[in-house]
Amino acid sequence: VSMPNYASLEVNLGIVTGRLGQPAAAEAHFARALRLQPNYPAAHSFYARWLVDQGRSDDARPHLQETIRLSPGNMDARSQLLALYARAGRTADLKALAQETLTLAPGDPIAGQYLNDRGEVAVERLPSATDTAVGLLNTSLRRYQAGDFQGSIDAARKALDRRPDYAEAYNNLAASFAALRKWD
Repeated sequence: VSMPNYASLEVNLGIVTGRLGQPAAAEAHFARALRLQPNYPAAHSFYARWLVDQGRSDDARPHLQETIRLSPGNMDARSQLLALYARAGRTADLKALAQETLTLAPGDPIAGQYLNDRGEVAVERLPSATDTAVGLLNTSLRRYQAGDFQGSIDAARKALDRRPDYAEAYNNLAASFAALRKWD
């Protein structure tokens, strides 16, 4: 029995093709899942996770918001959206979502980490600009220019952890390995 119009199947195909390094196919599967069942929280949630992995956090944000609208108790979507707000420095959105999450799930450790004892955003706990993919790429470049090639490699690898398709980070890796005469 064939199920060609099954949103859950399309989500799973999106996940698999994404992991296989086929971003166009993955995105097509997620888009089809959303066309088939636009109110399916998992379609929004998994698509958002994939978008973040592609370095497209701005595109992921509305899908996480929709996941939470459709399924308010989805703590994974809440955690992802809190992290996006923190990285983007959107403190008002971060505070509102963290407080809402703590109302829903008192003592939630992820939401709680973003607020201080007075219920305000704990700015000191937010990631700095140097913790972003772009900031880490800049650190990699500065270390390369200073002759710290291993430091440049380390920073470029961290940038790739945040944005796996970051061509400039791969370029910095190649240049640093070449400078170290590590041709492998």
